[in-house]
Amino acid sequence: SSRLKNVKESDKLPLVSGALRAFFAVGLLALGVSLGVRLAEHQPLDPRGSTRQLVEGAQSANGPVSEAVRRSLAIADPLARVASLAGLLAVVPPSAKDQVVDAFEAYFLESYEVEQVLLVEWWAQFDPAAAFAWTRESHKARHPRIVMTAVEAWARQDPHAALAEVFKLPELGKMQEAGQVALVAGWDDSGKPGVIDYLIAFPRGTLRQAMIDGLVRRRLLRDGFDATVTWAEGIPENATGEFKQRLWRRVVKMSSRIDFEMAA
Repeated sequence: SSRLKNVKESDKLPLVSGALRAFFAVGLLALGVSLGVRLAEHQPLDPRGSTRQLVEGAQSANGPVSEAVRRSLAIADPLARVASLAGLLAVVPPSAKDQVVDAFEAYFLESYEVEQVLLVEWWAQFDPAAAFAWTRESHKARHPRIVMTAVEAWARQDPHAALAEVFKLPELGKMQEAGQVALVAGWDDSGKPGVIDYLIAFPRGTLRQAMIDGLVRRRLLRDGFDATVTWAEGIPENATGEFKQRLWRRVVKMSSRIDFEMAA
């Protein structure tokens, strides 16, 4: 009888799970309708921006992915345009890279635009070296914001390879400084060792201070005060140039901006 009871109970499980799925499906549908209504209520009568324009003499799309990316870039509302583009790039395979670049080359985009950031972030996931090279070759991408995106994404995967290229960046326009700051951020995110040794050996100055500030700020906001203190305590006392003491000053200063009493 116990076996029969277990069988009967197990027979109910598909019904229960099916009911749960139906419940959640209805809930998600209701949520989607609610969000749609709210968005419609606040949708501006006129687009918040203007559509991206095809460049003079732009060639036809070289494939279906290029067509899809072009349609996203042609959306007038900047928020809807970025949402469409981000959703598209999230599912586009690396093999379609030439089609994606083709679409971007066909439209007028300033070098600092967020669409360029999305392109580099997507590209760097599977070929960071090529994404970085594009920022140096294309006149549309020669901006510190885009270069920082490429360097940070590369450093998250291979900080030493990114480091070798960062020193090739021009100093004009603070491009190399931007690359250095992004390198340290990506290196820290990678979890690979060496970033502290790199900062210890780096010449003193405002650039090193900016890199340390960024590193400490990220640690405090991402990991919390206690974890940041533990991390700072782990730095050798005999680090050259009183590096540990200098780092501690940055920890206190950055902490005071977040929670003064905690820092005190």
